[in-house]
Amino acid sequence: MELPATIVSREVPMRAFFVALVLACRLAAPAQEASPTAPQPNSILNLYDAFGYQKKGTVLDWGFSVLVRYNGRTILFDAGNDAGNFAHNVKALGVDLQKVDLAVLSHRHADHASGFDYVMNVKPGVKAFVPKDPLLSAPIKILFSRAAADQVAGLPPEQLYFGGKMNSMDFRWGGRFTNANVEYVAESREIEPGVYLVFTRSPLLREFNGYPPSEPGHPDLVGMPEISLALQTSRGGLPRHRRLSLREAP
Repeated sequence: MELPATIVSREVPMRAFFVALVLACRLAAPAQEASPTAPQPNSILNLYDAFGYQKKGTVLDWGFSVLVRYNGRTILFDAGNDAGNFAHNVKALGVDLQKVDLAVLSHRHADHASGFDYVMNVKPGVKAFVPKDPLLSAPIKILFSRAAADQVAGLPPEQLYFGGKMNSMDFRWGGRFTNANVEYVAESREIEPGVYLVFTRSPLLREFNGYPPSEPGHPDLVGMPEISLALQTSRGGLPRHRRLSLREAP
């Protein structure tokens, strides 16, 4: 799949979060919400980070969240580490979450996902695109027991899973996305004109990092599903490999 122009992603080894700009796009952090009749320029507003000027009373914290305005659509990418801090920054920056058209969660770590508790409270029906991860309540098939029939023969029903009536089920872990308007993502695709989700499975990130990247013996680090957000733009200039850190500070 050809890479689109603007990618919101993260660099795992540095544990810092970056916006990759492959083609130049007009980016700005607006001081306030524009009037309803004024066209919104394409922009990325940093809502949550450990960096920033704090000119509007925002708080710094470990985590990440940005609000992307793209071709008249408003996209929330991640929601920070703490729902209370996220809510504070959103209000300090004058952002109306009711205007969010869709939300994207990059991965399950709490410093990116926790603020969704506030998002779901403000706009419960917002469409959320989430990695297909059982720990984010994606459905999985569970086999209760691998015991042979003769091994459990004679056991009373109360000692068998579900009274012995079934040995497997489609299961979802309870969590913030259990009853949400969520779509689980397991492959890269275009979800709206010019809006792409790039799906990967991190080779060296699960609940902690392993360094150096070539260090063997970490099978527990392999396979965490992740999503990057990519936007197609028509304005060019930057080479494909160029990556710029976005520090439009809150």
